[in-house]
Amino acid sequence: MDTTTSKVKEIKTVKKFDGDRGTTWYFTVEMENGDKGQVAKKTEDGLKAGDALTYTLDKSGRYVKLKELRVNKFARSYGDGKPSGNAVIALTLAKDVMVANLAAGGKTLAMDSVLCNKMTAFAEQLHEWLKAKQ
Repeated sequence: MDTTTSKVKEIKTVKKFDGDRGTTWYFTVEMENGDKGQVAKKTEDGLKAGDALTYTLDKSGRYVKLKELRVNKFARSYGDGKPSGNAVIALTLAKDVMVANLAAGGKTLAMDSVLCNKMTAFAEQLHEWLKAKQ
């Protein structure tokens, strides 16, 4: 499926659906590029005319769906705003090491500012090491 980015030209209808996973609002929209279909949101005010969406068109079901693609906000490096898998790997590993050390010491996990600062410092060291090895 091709990815498209366009702005919402008009919202035709908004329908509420209460399901097992909570309430979903289905917006029937027309995009500036001419695409038409439904966009699912978790809030009634989750979409308005003029909003830009990046999506794929799914015509496989009863309704044409505009499946919104979302950017992973956690795949960012420290401070420079560029995507970096190493930053995520380093933080995850630092967290895992901290948890393993606490479990080995027989202590319960209490995330306080001291532990958080230690974990972040360790993650930064790991991140620098990973960058150097690329």
